Amino acid sequence: MNFIEANGVSLRYAVEGSGRPIVLIHEMGGTLESWSLLAPLLAVKRRVVRYDTRGAGFSEKIRGVLSVDTMTDDLIALLDGLGITGKVALAGTAVGGAIALHTAARFPDRVVAVVATSPAVRMAATFWLIAEWVRCTESASSVIVIGPRTCSRISSITKLGLRPSIRASV
Repeated sequence: MNFIEANGVSLRYAVEGSGRPIVLIHEMGGTLESWSLLAPLLAVKRRVVRYDTRGAGFSEKIRGVLSVDTMTDDLIALLDGLGITGKVALAGTAVGGAIALHTAARFPDRVVAVVATSPAVRMAATFWLIAEWVRCTESASSVIVIGPRTCSRISSITKLGLRPSIRASV
């Protein structure tokens, strides 16, 4: 088990593979093991980073109020601590999807692509986060949001100038 001090807490993490980095962010109640079946497949061509978010798994437990901003700061501090300063792809499910979208909106210079499955945000908030990221970055075609009512919202994504697609390289 690997641990790193990031944003004032101890986070458990795993890194495997080499190549362009992708960070896998688990759901509430999950751990880095939530991605155990997918991580080895991605590690063939990518540097895969998984971690237990604050309060989950073997990472330090939550003290005080927790916000998506704090979770985003934890992720950026983890990347910095691992020496990953360039752009990364983020993939998250549920709360992990919300963290991925929020990180892309707050740190557009650090994120090249986002895959968010059933992100734990209201749909209006999800599209605001995507719009903010598109406004701040040139990588406007690299957002995939999968979840309830997503298909009915594809036209909203298209209006933002995005071309939703699933690419094997993500």
